[in-house]
Amino acid sequence: MTEDMDWTDWAERLSEDGQRISRTRMGVRIATTDWGRKVLRLRLERLTYHQADGVRRIEAPRIFQAQAGYATGCAIIRPGKPRRFVSFSPPGRIKLDDGVEFFGYIELDDGEYIARLEEGATTDWTIGREHIRAPLPPYQFTFTIEGSAPETAKPRPEPSDYDPDDDPYRPSLW
Repeated sequence: MTEDMDWTDWAERLSEDGQRISRTRMGVRIATTDWGRKVLRLRLERLTYHQADGVRRIEAPRIFQAQAGYATGCAIIRPGKPRRFVSFSPPGRIKLDDGVEFFGYIELDDGEYIARLEEGATTDWTIGREHIRAPLPPYQFTFTIEGSAPETAKPRPEPSDYDPDDDPYRPSLW
């Protein structure tokens, strides 16, 4: 799909300990699979800063030592239907000096939708033994899906030539 991602503005929130600032933005893009199914792709970018004596210093993700953290999920709302949730996978990508990118996706049928990070959503991360948590702003996107192929349009996997009786690594019964 060649559509660009739509982004919210950057928003800042102070961490629970009051020492860090989390700067985030959320992006959405509608993509189309090879078989015509529409997919909502979500991104959440996070920059973190340590704040001391009125001076902000970016905390480059390399100091997280693979503990880039988490972000709570995003509600997908379609009027008259039950809510669905998309979890942000941690991390989608670590940019060495710029931040962490979380991601999530969901296949959708035709209709009108809202993707919403609701009040109370959080992001957290760990540096050394210190666990930091910060609230996320209540981001929201409204969008319409048109022309999505039904779930049944997904091609079935090719049959394999695997025969369990020919498996040389099959566990022995004795």
